[in-house]
Amino acid sequence: MQILMGVNSTNIIIDESKVYTRNLTNFIYSNFSSSIIYKDTLTLNYTENEHFSRIFLIKWLYSLYTNITKNNFVNMKEILLKRIEKPIKIKFKNRTPKKISITIDIIDDEELHIYFTEYIDFAIMAELKSILITSDEIIKNSSKSFINIFINNENTKANIKNIIKLKKLNDQNISYIYDSKKLHKILECIPKTSPYSDALILLDVDEKEDIKFIEKRYKNLLRKYHPDKVHSRDEEKILDYTEKFKSIQNAFCIIKSSKVA
Repeated sequence: MQILMGVNSTNIIIDESKVYTRNLTNFIYSNFSSSIIYKDTLTLNYTENEHFSRIFLIKWLYSLYTNITKNNFVNMKEILLKRIEKPIKIKFKNRTPKKISITIDIIDDEELHIYFTEYIDFAIMAELKSILITSDEIIKNSSKSFINIFINNENTKANIKNIIKLKKLNDQNISYIYDSKKLHKILECIPKTSPYSDALILLDVDEKEDIKFIEKRYKNLLRKYHPDKVHSRDEEKILDYTEKFKSIQNAFCIIKSSKVA
């Protein structure tokens, strides 16, 4: 293990053939949302809300270093802590490929659970999320052992298709367990819509929003698409605005009725 204090960053090199890193990597995954993973290097940029987790991590890395190398340089820990705001780059050498088993549990035509057979490390979970996420609404809930996904658009379907084509993830071999016929049918079907979901899309709001927020959005759209906003005698444009105005009114009525009910 090496600790190199560069001008712009603190660089840590860990040989995974000699050091057990599972607990370390899981701690990082759980406590550092700012982590950036590229190939075998993990970069942790400084954020104030992660300050105390960063202090703990630096002390942990220093303890690993002294235990492995038997080096105990005077004031080295204090110097590392003084550099706390510099990016920390951890490079993992000699990662041993292992097989990860992923189970895709089909809840219904619009929801999937992706389970892992073991407690996977942060890098694999982060890579899975980077493939899946196209908006904040796709992954409704997740932990270190599963991801809960709503199949709410074609991008999500495309991303799921990409995942099940993967043979490796972060250099780890993958095996899958799922009902291929059922999943294929879901991924190929036309998404179901309803007047309520169409209304949410038209107003560009989420069903979790309260009625006051939705009403504010509704009034802004009414002002934007009021036919009087057309500063010309373009009858086609006036007609478009009029239809849009009516659609916005109808959409809000549908949402309001559902919220009140």
